[in-house]
Amino acid sequence: MKTTDLEKFCKQFVLSNGANSLIANHNNLDLYLSELIENRYYSDALLIISYRLSTLNAIRWACKHAKHYLKSPISEQDNNAFSAVTNWLKDPSELNRNNTLPNKIINRPSAGSCLAMAAFWASDNDNPPTELIHDAVYSSLMLSVLQFSEHDQENIYQHAIADGINYLNC
Repeated sequence: MKTTDLEKFCKQFVLSNGANSLIANHNNLDLYLSELIENRYYSDALLIISYRLSTLNAIRWACKHAKHYLKSPISEQDNNAFSAVTNWLKDPSELNRNNTLPNKIINRPSAGSCLAMAAFWASDNDNPPTELIHDAVYSSLMLSVLQFSEHDQENIYQHAIADGINYLNC
């Protein structure tokens, strides 16, 4: 990805001022992500990865990490949402898509409900709103990370980012 391509790609979303200032130094997404991590712009790295992955891989990645890092006990809403998304990932049938319907599982914004929204939108074969899907994936990850102390957040960010990079390299 050339610098101009990287700049164009990153204009799809809002990055922090610090992350924006580093774009011009890079023509390679991997090196840019490395510098973001080195400078502790973790939320920017998560956002970029969530947009760079295919919608299906972004949902898989978020489902794995958001559920893993939710504090126990997981709310019934989040548990139902993650179950619906997991079932949809295994079998993207219309029945499983309908089980991710927001009105069936959402009564407040949460990591699980954001991910359920992403899965519901992603399974719209006619016109999936990809920007909203990636935003919902990012929101799911951020809601799961931000419930922890700053010290714990850093470890969770680093683990999720490393796994997201692995998904990018598949």
